[in-house]
Amino acid sequence: MSFQIHIGGFIALYLFMVTAFAGWVIIGRVPAILHTPLMSGSNFVHGIVVVGGIFTLLNASTSLDRVIGFVAVLLGAGIDVIANPQPGGTYWGVRGGHNSSSDAATNGDNYTRLTNYIATTLAAGMGIYVGQLVNTTLFQNIRSTLLAFLNGLLSQGLLGSTSGAPPFAVVCDISNNPPSRTSLGYVQADVQVQYQAINEKFIVNVQGGQTVQVSVQTIPSNA
Repeated sequence: MSFQIHIGGFIALYLFMVTAFAGWVIIGRVPAILHTPLMSGSNFVHGIVVVGGIFTLLNASTSLDRVIGFVAVLLGAGIDVIANPQPGGTYWGVRGGHNSSSDAATNGDNYTRLTNYIATTLAAGMGIYVGQLVNTTLFQNIRSTLLAFLNGLLSQGLLGSTSGAPPFAVVCDISNNPPSRTSLGYVQADVQVQYQAINEKFIVNVQGGQTVQVSVQTIPSNA
């Protein structure tokens, strides 16, 4: 006994439009405070792609359907870049967890997700200061809100540094808000955030033998 579902024509188009609208509404109603770099809007899209790919594979009747489903599952699983060269040499291959940037400091998936998370959260929360009088109190409140948000990320381990120094800085005062800017209704806050690197390639160098001279290393207390 076999069970198959065949959907085509206007019914498939209708279901696609309804599910796309429903997904947009549901994702849009999720408060920014509930977002994390590991649960961003792009992750919802990836989940939808994976489910759609699996459904296509289960109901594939042609080679084209199988190829589309297979590619959809790969994309949904986070395989997003096909590049040459690869870490192992000059050849074509798949780079999972990387975007298309050629800058090694920004091509990681951690950079993309954390940047989107910070931008989305600030865009949703900083609007409370629109319409307020521009004075030192406003500058202090803006700095306090931004620093509280960043300190929250630091306490959760989402931000950090190898030296122990604060990995962020916030400037919102007369230095970056001169009267020529504020008189036009603009207030600017400059935020610098240092992301943590991801250990993707771990190398252990082992030197062994009877003639090896072992050197004593003093590890700093903050290392």
